[in-house]
Amino acid sequence: AFDFDTPETTPEMEFYVSGTNGWFVGTDQNNTLDEEGNPTVGGGALYVSSDNGLTASYNTGSSTMSTASMLISIAPGQETHITFDYKVVGESGWDYFTVYLVPFGVEMSDSYRVLSGTSQVPSWTLKDIVLSPDYAGIYNLIFRWNNDNMYGTNPGAIVDNVKMIQTSCVATAVDWM
Repeated sequence: AFDFDTPETTPEMEFYVSGTNGWFVGTDQNNTLDEEGNPTVGGGALYVSSDNGLTASYNTGSSTMSTASMLISIAPGQETHITFDYKVVGESGWDYFTVYLVPFGVEMSDSYRVLSGTSQVPSWTLKDIVLSPDYAGIYNLIFRWNNDNMYGTNPGAIVDNVKMIQTSCVATAVDWM
């Protein structure tokens, strides 16, 4: 599990940015909860920022496409759940968050989207991506932010608590008679 709170819980990531709004790991936003259900003090998250991670705010006047990616390995023969918490505001249709699961060595394309062009989700939301046992192998989990150079509302995209859970039992369909 990756909660971005400490170096031990932050995965090795690759970042790419074209524009002024890049992905950063910082402490301005956080959705990791303590035993009482309160956000952890000093906790971190992965978010889009135009000020090098000081705040989870983006420059709405500068067109940007940026990605943050991490390699994950999915064992064969197991159903896999990839979950994460996210929130994003942006601008509907123009400033949005997309997530891809791309086989290692393959170029990112829309056919690998697992969360499409999302904006206007201002509260923390849990995303659960369920993968069949056919997904064995190494993949890039890619978080992508796009924005145009007009309008928009902060924050951009924020991600926390990335987890991968694998089960050896796969649910099957039952024919009721």
